[in-house]
Amino acid sequence: MTTATSIFCDRGSSFARGTMPAIEETLSQRLSTEPHLLAKGDSLLNQLARDTTKSLYDKGVQEEKASLPYISALLLSLIHI
Repeated sequence: MTTATSIFCDRGSSFARGTMPAIEETLSQRLSTEPHLLAKGDSLLNQLARDTTKSLYDKGVQEEKASLPYISALLLSLIHI
């Protein structure tokens, strides 16, 4: 069974396999235990989602420079096909 943790960790994250940062874990647990809050609306869930989105965005920006050589090589290989 695919879980949020396995998806997150299988994408080359620098986090240890099978773990995710606290904010993502908190959001995941809250959605697992109280999925009705998506339809109902909940200020805490809303804040958790915003904080999680910011955390993931910031992580992506941090890792962008390290990823650039790999992305460039991929794009160049596609041009030369």
